[in-house]
Amino acid sequence: MLEVSPVFRQLDAGGRFAKFEPTDAIPVLLTYSCTYLLSFAVGYSPLYAFVALASAAVTTYFLRTKFEFGLMGLLRFLLHPKHFSPLAADRNPLAYPGRRAGEGAR
Repeated sequence: MLEVSPVFRQLDAGGRFAKFEPTDAIPVLLTYSCTYLLSFAVGYSPLYAFVALASAAVTTYFLRTKFEFGLMGLLRFLLHPKHFSPLAADRNPLAYPGRRAGEGAR
Protein backbone atom coordinates (compact mmCIF):
# COMPACT_ATOMS: atom_id res chain seq x y z
CA MET A 1 0.00 0.00 0.00
CA LEU A 2 2.92 2.36 0.66
CA GLU A 3 4.14 2.08 -2.97
CA VAL A 4 0.95 3.62 -4.37
CA SER A 5 0.51 6.38 -1.82
CA PRO A 6 1.16 9.98 -3.01
CA VAL A 7 3.69 10.56 -0.22
CA PHE A 8 5.85 7.67 -1.35
CA ARG A 9 5.87 8.90 -4.96
CA GLN A 10 6.75 12.45 -3.93
CA LEU A 11 9.66 11.27 -1.83
CA ASP A 12 11.08 9.54 -4.89
CA ALA A 13 11.00 12.76 -6.98
CA GLY A 14 14.04 14.99 -7.25
CA GLY A 15 14.31 18.69 -6.59
CA ARG A 16 14.13 21.56 -9.04
CA PHE A 17 17.75 21.20 -10.16
CA ALA A 18 17.95 17.39 -9.96
CA LYS A 19 17.86 17.08 -13.76
CA PHE A 20 21.11 19.00 -14.21
CA GLU A 21 24.44 17.29 -14.79
CA PRO A 22 27.99 18.65 -14.81
CA THR A 23 27.98 18.57 -18.62
CA ASP A 24 25.26 21.23 -18.61
CA ALA A 25 27.79 23.71 -17.27
CA ILE A 26 30.15 23.28 -20.23
CA PRO A 27 28.27 25.52 -22.73
CA VAL A 28 27.59 28.10 -20.04
CA LEU A 29 31.23 28.36 -19.02
CA LEU A 30 32.44 28.31 -22.63
CA THR A 31 30.09 31.15 -23.53
CA TYR A 32 31.23 33.16 -20.53
CA SER A 33 34.95 32.60 -21.05
CA CYS A 34 34.85 33.30 -24.80
CA THR A 35 32.86 36.49 -24.28
CA TYR A 36 35.19 37.60 -21.49
CA LEU A 37 38.32 37.01 -23.55
CA LEU A 38 36.78 38.68 -26.60
CA SER A 39 35.96 41.73 -24.52
CA PHE A 40 39.68 42.36 -24.07
CA ALA A 41 40.59 41.50 -27.66
CA VAL A 42 37.88 43.64 -29.29
CA GLY A 43 37.68 46.34 -26.66
CA TYR A 44 34.13 46.27 -25.31
CA SER A 45 33.06 46.14 -21.69
CA PRO A 46 33.71 42.89 -19.75
CA LEU A 47 30.24 43.27 -18.21
CA TYR A 48 28.83 41.76 -21.40
CA ALA A 49 30.42 38.49 -20.30
CA PHE A 50 28.13 38.43 -17.28
CA VAL A 51 25.13 39.08 -19.54
CA ALA A 52 26.26 36.18 -21.71
CA LEU A 53 26.70 34.03 -18.58
CA ALA A 54 23.17 34.78 -17.36
CA SER A 55 21.56 34.26 -20.77
CA ALA A 56 23.44 30.98 -21.34
CA ALA A 57 22.39 29.76 -17.89
CA VAL A 58 18.73 30.60 -18.52
CA THR A 59 18.86 28.98 -21.97
CA THR A 60 20.44 25.84 -20.53
CA TYR A 61 17.79 25.71 -17.82
CA PHE A 62 14.93 25.93 -20.34
CA LEU A 63 16.54 23.42 -22.68
CA ARG A 64 17.04 20.99 -19.79
CA THR A 65 13.46 21.30 -18.66
CA LYS A 66 12.03 21.04 -22.21
CA PHE A 67 14.22 18.20 -23.47
CA GLU A 68 14.71 15.07 -21.43
CA PHE A 69 18.41 14.72 -22.15
CA GLY A 70 19.31 18.39 -21.95
CA LEU A 71 21.53 20.42 -24.22
CA MET A 72 24.16 17.76 -24.80
CA GLY A 73 21.53 15.19 -25.70
CA LEU A 74 19.93 17.67 -28.10
CA LEU A 75 23.29 18.40 -29.75
CA ARG A 76 24.06 14.69 -29.93
CA PHE A 77 20.69 14.12 -31.63
CA LEU A 78 21.17 16.97 -34.10
CA LEU A 79 24.76 16.08 -35.02
CA HIS A 80 24.40 12.30 -35.09
CA PRO A 81 23.98 10.69 -38.53
CA LYS A 82 20.35 9.91 -39.22
CA HIS A 83 19.13 6.35 -39.68
CA PHE A 84 16.24 6.15 -42.08
CA SER A 85 13.45 3.63 -42.08
CA PRO A 86 14.23 0.29 -43.75
CA LEU A 87 10.79 0.46 -45.37
CA ALA A 88 11.50 3.71 -47.21
CA ALA A 89 12.27 3.64 -50.92
CA ASP A 90 15.95 3.78 -51.89
CA ARG A 91 17.01 7.23 -53.00
CA ASN A 92 20.14 6.07 -54.76
CA PRO A 93 19.69 2.42 -55.77
CA LEU A 94 22.92 0.70 -56.73
CA ALA A 95 23.23 -2.19 -59.14
CA TYR A 96 23.47 -5.66 -57.67
CA PRO A 97 27.19 -6.43 -57.21
CA GLY A 98 26.95 -9.83 -58.93
CA ARG A 99 25.43 -8.44 -62.11
CA ARG A 100 27.72 -7.43 -64.95
CA ALA A 101 27.60 -3.95 -66.42
CA GLY A 102 25.18 -3.63 -69.31
CA GLU A 103 23.18 -6.68 -68.27
CA GLY A 104 19.49 -5.85 -67.89
CA ALA A 105 17.11 -7.10 -65.24
CA ARG A 106 15.58 -10.48 -65.97
